[in-house]
Amino acid sequence: MQAGIDLFLTPICFSCNERLVRAQDILCRQCQEKAVPLSDNTCPRCHTLMLNGKCPSCDTGEVFYDFAHSAWLFQGPIKDVIHYFKYQHYSSLATWLGEGMYRAYQEQTELHNCDLITPVPLYYTRKKDRGYNQSELLALYLSKKSLICYDKLLKRTRYTASQTLLSKTEREHNLDGAFALKKGKDVSGKRILLIDDVFTTGTTANQIAILLKEHGAKEVNIFTAARAA
Repeated sequence: MQAGIDLFLTPICFSCNERLVRAQDILCRQCQEKAVPLSDNTCPRCHTLMLNGKCPSCDTGEVFYDFAHSAWLFQGPIKDVIHYFKYQHYSSLATWLGEGMYRAYQEQTELHNCDLITPVPLYYTRKKDRGYNQSELLALYLSKKSLICYDKLLKRTRYTASQTLLSKTEREHNLDGAFALKKGKDVSGKRILLIDDVFTTGTTANQIAILLKEHGAKEVNIFTAARAA
């Protein structure tokens, strides 16, 4: 009887839908093995995949943040988990993703000297529809684990289309003026750790880094759960 109850209550893998052995797991063992961390062949500054020994991002001279890192590549099981987290109201996945990010954080000393952790903001209508800002949940978890102070420094001033749906040229201008520093916030001389769920094009990171540095931030580092390959 109890075995049948346990089988009924045990959830399924968020990627392949196989029954999980333990209720607290998110992915089955096979899918966990497919969750790919960033390759060693990445730029030491922004972790973009290197091409012929050069960084296609940093070599353009258009990177305004100081350091960027992600826990995984945005593909396979991790992509599935983030989809559920972001679009299917599984806010509880913040703990599993946050723990994976914290493990990656521990290995990156460049992230350890930050003064403040802050999330990429959502426009209020999108946050209302979703019920939460996924980046806020990740930032709060990492603040608790790392003991770096959490502060909501930024606001989104207007609705913007998803960057993933736009061309390169459109992405470059889609976020113009889309962010502002909240009233009363002082980032002068601060090292900021900006948290987001996925690093896709780097445009969001750049726009916010420019904004924070215009207000006196000493350093802006980017940390995300996953990075588009």
